[in-house]
Amino acid sequence: MGKDENTLLALEAALGRIVQGKPKRIPTHRKLSVRAVEEEANLGNGSGYYYPEFVEKVKQTKKDILLGRQKT
Repeated sequence: MGKDENTLLALEAALGRIVQGKPKRIPTHRKLSVRAVEEEANLGNGSGYYYPEFVEKVKQTKKDILLGRQKT
């Protein structure tokens, strides 16, 4: 598993924790954003933007939450 895969896995895991309402590093009341996920994953600013498909996933998750369609 390469560094890119590890970073993407960390971002995915962080997004999952935020969606479940159980983040480890950020406040639960913080709004969902790529930066919030990066901080939750303990990654640097801008790390998530190397993965455009992940950025789209965050945007879609945000829309789903706003529309009340939380994915499990």
